[in-house]
Amino acid sequence: MAHLPIVKIGVLTIKTIAKPISKIIKKQARNHERIRNHIVMPIGQVSHWASTRLQRITLNSSRRDVKPLDMEAAIESGSEFMGELFIWSVAMGLLISEYMYSAKKSAAKEQKLQDRLTSLTETNILLADRVLQLEDTMLQLQAQINKSAPTTNDTTNDTKPKSS
Repeated sequence: MAHLPIVKIGVLTIKTIAKPISKIIKKQARNHERIRNHIVMPIGQVSHWASTRLQRITLNSSRRDVKPLDMEAAIESGSEFMGELFIWSVAMGLLISEYMYSAKKSAAKEQKLQDRLTSLTETNILLADRVLQLEDTMLQLQAQINKSAPTTNDTTNDTKPKSS
């Protein structure tokens, strides 16, 4: 019987739920004045500055100055960045937890195999000891048989059938 991949279903569910939550975060980031002015807008400006600088560097542009975004564009860029950062964080968290779960499962399997190997080794040692005991017993019995064995003259008389 096949088992349901509950962990994978859980991961998929969390990823699916993360997207609407990301949209809520974006909306809240745009609507709350303190968050918008002190967090979202600076994030949008830094994001714009970094992406523009990288673009100019890769294109070997001689222009180094970056014109700041207007307030609305910075808020939009910052809120998009925050939403994407949330989705990325959820994905990384899930990836790490899945790795840890897999490592734990693998360690448990390895321990089970190690325990089985130890058990088989102990059983092998016990069986080897038992074989030695049986060999000693066999040698003792052979020695007793040899001591009590009749001589060849006695056996020839006993083996002949008696005639009446």
